[in-house]
Amino acid sequence: MRNLKRLRGSVQGQPHVRNLGRWQQLVRDRDVPGLRHVMTGVDTDSVEMREVSPMGGLTSQDERSEVLGVGRLMRRDQLEHAIRNACQIIQHSELIVVGSQTILGTYDEDELPAAATMSIEVDIVPIADSNEETARLADLIEGVAGEFSSFEQLHGFSIDGVDLDTAVLPDRWRERIVGFP
Repeated sequence: MRNLKRLRGSVQGQPHVRNLGRWQQLVRDRDVPGLRHVMTGVDTDSVEMREVSPMGGLTSQDERSEVLGVGRLMRRDQLEHAIRNACQIIQHSELIVVGSQTILGTYDEDELPAAATMSIEVDIVPIADSNEETARLADLIEGVAGEFSSFEQLHGFSIDGVDLDTAVLPDRWRERIVGFP
């Protein structure tokens, strides 16, 4: 319930506000089948519900890895798969990868220490004309391929859509972008 309170303070607009109420009802009723459905469903309703999921951060990365039955190391082919899928979800041909997995854009996982690839998520910033549109597209990515999605269950990692307000980027970050095939 703490995550629901936190989200209520920052989420705006529909269907997000309505879906937070639905999450609260599912949790209050202890509706396990309903929770399972919205956490893993591929229907539009489930995807929209996951755009504001209060389940994020409830389990550690190790616990999620154990539940998913996957190793904890990200591979370059998984990064490529995440990029292709995120582009397909938002129907754009370009995006920006931020966070720890950016290193796989330059180096193969075999060239890196294990600690450099110890994440089961890829953080992606959609490219759009406004941060409002970027946030909308990031929510779409999160809903389809984010934490607890059927995408994560199938592939063993998730894609986190983030916007420019969420991503902490250094000065002159645009000059440091590295293209990825």
